Amino acid sequence: MTQGTGFAATALMAVVLASPAPAATLSPHDADLGRVSASALTNGLSVTVDVGGDVPLTTHVIARFQNNRPLMRDGEGEWTPWNGSVQALSDSHATLNGSTLVFPILTWLPRDLFYPISVTVAYQTADGVKSGTLVIDAP
Repeated sequence: MTQGTGFAATALMAVVLASPAPAATLSPHDADLGRVSASALTNGLSVTVDVGGDVPLTTHVIARFQNNRPLMRDGEGEWTPWNGSVQALSDSHATLNGSTLVFPILTWLPRDLFYPISVTVAYQTADGVKSGTLVIDAP
């Protein structure tokens, strides 16, 4: 699992950047990871989750915009169109350190995005998928 480049901002999930926050926990029913303003994302965005005893097999990042054109982030940090099929998802290669999984999301913030943006992070285990969604509001 590796770190790539992509969109924009640095924070730990469900809290506003700058200060380290406890890692979020994902759920088979899509955990609510909160909201953040794009104006607060000056240093990029990454999502940190606690996998507990789970063993992630693959990791995924999906961004959904108001224009109904979802994108998925691949292991190289590139964002490409996603057709909505779970089987078509690219592995985002999030970084696993012990029981902490870090999903790089954004390294820069394009000016022409459709807000709000729903960013879903997920990992697949032998038992199924766990996910959580963070909303990025307009600056």
